[in-house]
Amino acid sequence: MPDNRKFNKWCVVCGDKASNYNFGAITCVSCKAFFRRNAHRIDKLKCNFSNNCNVNVLTRKFCPKCRLNKCFTLGMKTDLILAEHQKKLQKNKTNEKLKSKLSFNLNDESDDCLTDNTSTEESDKTNDYSNDKESDSQSSDNSLVNENIDIKSLICQTLNVFSLPVLRPLTDYSNNLNEIEGKQLNELLFAANFIRFTINSNVVYVINDINMYTEYITNVYTQGVQTFFCLTNNLQTFNQLCETDKISLVKYGAIEILSVRSLETFNYEHQYWTINIDETQSVLLPLEYIKDLVNTPYEAYKTFFNIIIPEINSDSVTLDLLSAILLFNPNRPNIVHKHFVKLQQNKYIYLLQRYFQLKYRSPSEANKKLMNLFKLLPIINRISRIMRQNGIQTPSCILGPLLSEIYDHTIA
Repeated sequence: MPDNRKFNKWCVVCGDKASNYNFGAITCVSCKAFFRRNAHRIDKLKCNFSNNCNVNVLTRKFCPKCRLNKCFTLGMKTDLILAEHQKKLQKNKTNEKLKSKLSFNLNDESDDCLTDNTSTEESDKTNDYSNDKESDSQSSDNSLVNENIDIKSLICQTLNVFSLPVLRPLTDYSNNLNEIEGKQLNELLFAANFIRFTINSNVVYVINDINMYTEYITNVYTQGVQTFFCLTNNLQTFNQLCETDKISLVKYGAIEILSVRSLETFNYEHQYWTINIDETQSVLLPLEYIKDLVNTPYEAYKTFFNIIIPEINSDSVTLDLLSAILLFNPNRPNIVHKHFVKLQQNKYIYLLQRYFQLKYRSPSEANKKLMNLFKLLPIINRISRIMRQNGIQTPSCILGPLLSEIYDHTIA
């Protein structure tokens, strides 16, 4: 293949900066190394979801099975991987050429050539590890907190949280998240799967009276709180909290987070929610319907959706990180270990900033997105406050025992 052949500068597998044509496709060094290691073990890999995971520069380490499937789909070939004897032959040829050069020119430049151009199995193994872990090498226990959050004052006004110092600045956006960052994000994405809203397309009717509204909203929040425990049980740091803090964070955070995540079922164009009533059927709740309710969250929801939907644009990772930030709110009532809860919240704030910087490849754009998102926090708080007031005013016989506990009916 000619040296001057032009190619895209982005990896076709994950979207990272491409190094060259590797095994039949334009890829980055990381995907090249990954394919070399795993191409012959496709049968041993397993996807924990539905074999259609999204593979990009941020998620490429999460599911090896789907990443390898994408490699094959995009034209990477196992027969282009050199066998051991072929590698040795190539190594010998390269060394002979270098020896020939060295015999004429024994200077620093030729020494550099020897270092830079020798392509051996040993260097391949080094690339396999070092490039896939390039950003991991600088990680430390403090790598999840950062002093580079420009909107610190805004965050302090809304959640009273403070950024902690970091050992390294965020200047390299070409690499993946480091090992600690990736592990925490992977844990959150797995846990958040339990509280994702789904939509059944078989709509049977539209909610148009208060009794139907109360019944279905109660069912939605009851089921949501039940699955919310699956979210918290799968977050390691949440399980390190004392029982008092766990109860407080769930009691005062679950309804708020579920209200925010209702945007997963909200049709922005036609302004309605789709609410599942069983595994196959659903009903529609128009936003306009709740406009005339007593103590209505209509205006707050309308403002919230008008801002957040253009910002998030169906990005489930952003929604999951925002959910974690809302969960670990040290300002909930009766929190015993405020410092520890605040630390966990700071970590997710940092992760969200880090994710935006990797996604948008621009510090200014990332901070703009982060600022726009944090401007929503007072609106989210307003929605939560209204929904909680309405829940407190709803009779316990309608709410059921779980929501009655959430809304403090036992002590009201």
